[in-house]
Amino acid sequence: MKNVIRQKVLNIRGSMSSEEVMEKSAKIHQKLYETQHYQSATTIMTYVDFQNEVETRSIIARAFQEGKNVAVPICGSNYTLLPIKIESFEDLEPGTMGILEPKKTKNIIDVKKLDLVLVPGIAFDRKGNRLGYGLAYYDRFLNSLSPATVTIALAYGFQIFPTIPQEEHDHRVNIIITENELIKCN
Repeated sequence: MKNVIRQKVLNIRGSMSSEEVMEKSAKIHQKLYETQHYQSATTIMTYVDFQNEVETRSIIARAFQEGKNVAVPICGSNYTLLPIKIESFEDLEPGTMGILEPKKTKNIIDVKKLDLVLVPGIAFDRKGNRLGYGLAYYDRFLNSLSPATVTIALAYGFQIFPTIPQEEHDHRVNIIITENELIKCN
């Protein structure tokens, strides 16, 4: 079931034009910027978009302009993620699966100091369950966060499903933002 959902969404996402990605992403960004969670966050961790995911580079640029601390994850050993503080886009280089990651691991941010984490995913349901790429990097990471840290998934409307199959180690997100709505999850 998970693989069927994964393939369906990846096919749709892969067929999107760059214009469609940017248009939908801009609507998602606006909803994000209007949240109290974004506005009050001093330290944000975000993924760097990959293969037509919701675009995040402009979120990173805006966070820099607003003086927020920005962390981008790097894949560590044993399928772990480390939040690394970056100062500019120059601090990034292609890493695991070709995804942009920080070049150095010297500026590791304590996960308990993250106010907001923007979470990627392939599919979600309205309860905040997510389907990732299958390696559970984010599930492990999300389980280590402070209960005060808010997790927001950025997704396109077609990535929302009635239910997503869950396993014991899976971790839910607090909010999902699509181009059409903001979903507060249980």
